Amino acid sequence: MEKAKIDMELQRAAELLKQRVAAAAEVVYLARTGSTNSWLKERFAAGGIDGPLVVFTGEQTAGRGTRGRDWSQVGGRDIALSVAAPLAGEGPVDRRLSLAVGVVAARAIELVTGIAARVKWPNDVLVPAGPAEAAPLLKASGTLIETAAAAAGRLLIAGVGINVNSTAAEFPAELAGRLATLHDSAGRTADRAALAAELGTVLLNLLVAVGTDGGSDLLERLTAEWLSRDATAGARYFLRRDGRDRPVVAMGVDPASLALVCRDQEGNRYEVASYTELLAPGET
Repeated sequence: MEKAKIDMELQRAAELLKQRVAAAAEVVYLARTGSTNSWLKERFAAGGIDGPLVVFTGEQTAGRGTRGRDWSQVGGRDIALSVAAPLAGEGPVDRRLSLAVGVVAARAIELVTGIAARVKWPNDVLVPAGPAEAAPLLKASGTLIETAAAAAGRLLIAGVGINVNSTAAEFPAELAGRLATLHDSAGRTADRAALAAELGTVLLNLLVAVGTDGGSDLLERLTAEWLSRDATAGARYFLRRDGRDRPVVAMGVDPASLALVCRDQEGNRYEVASYTELLAPGET
């Protein structure tokens, strides 16, 4: 098997992160891995995690998204980063966390690259597909929230993948018109080390807060910001419910329930709490 090349840019990111978080968390850079979320879960099951941990790679070969879908990235040009923190209690994770992680990713992208980032329910971060003013907003980043249980307790995990210095042309043809990269959006190369360090630092602070005390105030602020960045309205789906697929249009996210509000052609209103009920056009 070919040995993975050391990514000097992400090695620099590891040093930056270590300086920022000091003794607050372990920082791990992997030259290549299947999935950063899966790597954390496997290490936790083996008893190898007893505190907060940040792991990232520039070459993820088996990335995962929602509904078990693959998350593709170009080795040596993009970023996959995950943060783990001990999770107190036995209850479910606050549903606002998924939105909050999206805001953290959008903020990091804006801070490092200057690209205006939006979000889309439930876990997408969107950027313009190119530097032109009329460029459509397409997905450049996705998030995945998971928990794990082992003899040591419970672990909260948040993973973020970002298409950074790849180009849309390097991805499979079936993804054409569905994804963007930061390089394409800005028309220039982005600083992956600075982006990974910024994302890892802020995501670590968020997960530690949520894992220890719920982080309710922080989640409330980030959810409000998510709603202000939301670009979901107008998206078209098929709603799979009651044994049929009906075409619907997203109207936006309900601020109270955080459910996606959709209407069909007859004007009927539906609240969708799980993305598993939705199919994009062409998936039926």
